[in-house]
Amino acid sequence: MGSRKTNARGRQLQEVINEGYFNCIDDVSTTFEKNDYEVKIDWILASQPLHSLISNVETHPTIGTLSGHKPLTFVIPIGSEPKPASARLSLNFKAANWPKFRNKLNEQLMLWNKHHYINSESDVEEYTSFITNSITTATQEAIPTSKKLNTNIKLSEATKHLIQLKHKTYRKWKKTGEDSEKQQYYKCKLTKYAQQHMHSSGRRRHAAVILFDIKAAFDSVWHDGLIYKLNELRLPQYLTNYLISFLQNRTAAIEIENILSRPFNLNSGTPQGSPLSPLLYIIYTADSMNGIPEHTEHGLFADDTALWTSSNTITSLSSRLQQSIDEFQSWCNSWKLKLQPSKTELVHFTVHPRKQFKNPISVKIDDTIVKASNSTRYLGVIIDKTLNWRSHLYHIESKIAGRISLLRFLNRAAYEPNDKIMLNIFKSIARSIIIYGYPILLTANDKIWERLQIMQNKAIRAALGLPIYTSVEYIHRITNIPKIKEYAVTLLQRYIQTATSNNDQLLTNNLQDIFNKLQ
Repeated sequence: MGSRKTNARGRQLQEVINEGYFNCIDDVSTTFEKNDYEVKIDWILASQPLHSLISNVETHPTIGTLSGHKPLTFVIPIGSEPKPASARLSLNFKAANWPKFRNKLNEQLMLWNKHHYINSESDVEEYTSFITNSITTATQEAIPTSKKLNTNIKLSEATKHLIQLKHKTYRKWKKTGEDSEKQQYYKCKLTKYAQQHMHSSGRRRHAAVILFDIKAAFDSVWHDGLIYKLNELRLPQYLTNYLISFLQNRTAAIEIENILSRPFNLNSGTPQGSPLSPLLYIIYTADSMNGIPEHTEHGLFADDTALWTSSNTITSLSSRLQQSIDEFQSWCNSWKLKLQPSKTELVHFTVHPRKQFKNPISVKIDDTIVKASNSTRYLGVIIDKTLNWRSHLYHIESKIAGRISLLRFLNRAAYEPNDKIMLNIFKSIARSIIIYGYPILLTANDKIWERLQIMQNKAIRAALGLPIYTSVEYIHRITNIPKIKEYAVTLLQRYIQTATSNNDQLLTNNLQDIFNKLQ
């Protein structure tokens, strides 16, 4: 730092020390030695209260150094006393044995002398102490303590990245001195890290699915466009000619009050009831998802089209979904298909499904705002925003009630009902409804499957004419019909084998994930 006797820098430092801004450990030991010249030119500067803690200042020989400065050491005995253990007990009431607690407490209370009357303050204190000790004894035996929390918490990768990002932005702000960099520093939060890593494996807080309704989907298939796509598939010429002949030169007429209009040519649409119509529609819409961004996934089944995506914020979620909708709508306009915003449904999934958000998710289709609904129906399954499948369960209950009544009527109407025939009818009209959508329902909790099992029990009793008090075990034993969840797991295993034999890797992986969660 410079000598206070030899140069201006040292004298200036001495003036600062004299003014009391810093405290100096003014030791007599020399800290510089070179060519038989020794002088003290260094100080240890410290502020209170650190100054009072510095002790044992020592200098060491200049062995191995070329500058002549002696190594300087000192001791700062700073440390914090360990935090005293808390006298408060942390009890795990969920794992408590309450019958044992009551029995032990009764045993302790019976030890009190019934002939000991409470007449004075000392008697009150004695009785209070007795009650407290009794409760404490019963608690120690019946209620376990909670496990100690792990205080050695490691920083997550997100936190480490956030710290690095903040430090980088801080250094840039200090280097440039611009206000924009300062604002960037203070706005640097964990959400930005999540946006930069939107393809990470972490769970996101928001997701949404939109189900489109295409107006007169099969009737709107543009013939010329479909023929163009058939040619693009490079099908054999005889197949292409057959399909063109199947589509072209079709006419229609309109009848109003027994008055028939003149026939007119149809330039769009596929024949209703033909098994080729769904296949031609699939070919026509096969490239409809080519322009959808990678952050959005899609599902196509005939004329049922769904898009879904996820994000950590509602704003980002709406932006992603709107971008995908615009791409799909642009494709529909190019190929003469019309979306119906009034029948298009949107469902918002979140970790807080009951929370009322200030700016709820909404998208726009043809200048019509589509808002989120509580549930929707896709391929016969009711999907609600909480994903607890209760809405689908209520739908099954309302649908199965009439079929159970039909089974009961058929059993009573027959003179001698055949149990085998009645069970086959049960499997075709009742169990097929209960088990519908089983790969998804297998992700539901056991309460859903208990309700489904009750439906099956009622249907079997109705089919066989058994009284309501017939036990479930007896029903399944005499009919050799497995319980509904066991049957669903068996179907899932068969489905996995079928998907594997068809080399459908994506479907196999999805079904295998569901099966693994059941183990």
